[in-house]
Amino acid sequence: MGKSQPKRRTTTKPSHQTTKGATAKKKKVDWTRIFLIIIGVMIVVSMILAMILPGR
Repeated sequence: MGKSQPKRRTTTKPSHQTTKGATAKKKKVDWTRIFLIIIGVMIVVSMILAMILPGR
């Protein structure tokens, strides 16, 4: 029974790939989305550094 669960999770992966393919076909770059992603990554990195290096 445990082996049937991973198979259900893998079915969700192709849907994410299709969404990426659809955005790639548009050839339009959403600068706002990229900007928000960069800000999110910077915030996550800063939080991780704060957890690892509390001295700074």
